[in-house]
Amino acid sequence: MPAWHCQREEGDRMCRAMGDKDILFLRNHGIIVAGPTVAQAYDDLYYLERTAMVQVLAMQTGRPLHNIDAALAEHTARPDRGRGRSRPSCISNR
Repeated sequence: MPAWHCQREEGDRMCRAMGDKDILFLRNHGIIVAGPTVAQAYDDLYYLERTAMVQVLAMQTGRPLHNIDAALAEHTARPDRGRGRSRPSCISNR
């Protein structure tokens, strides 16, 4: 089977896994970020990287972490706040 055939099948599989999401976490291979424009995809990538950095820094303290209230998280993610569109949804380990 030609290599391009395998690559196309893998691409199709990743597209199905992403569905209507903007970010796909690839186990052991990084992430794929998509968006309506390159600028919006880059913006999502930037904030994802910053979020991961803050989480790792917080975990390094060795102290218990506390999740924010679900209502506050929902309020913060509303499309009418911040960048004018909802925060990306994520798919992991697919």
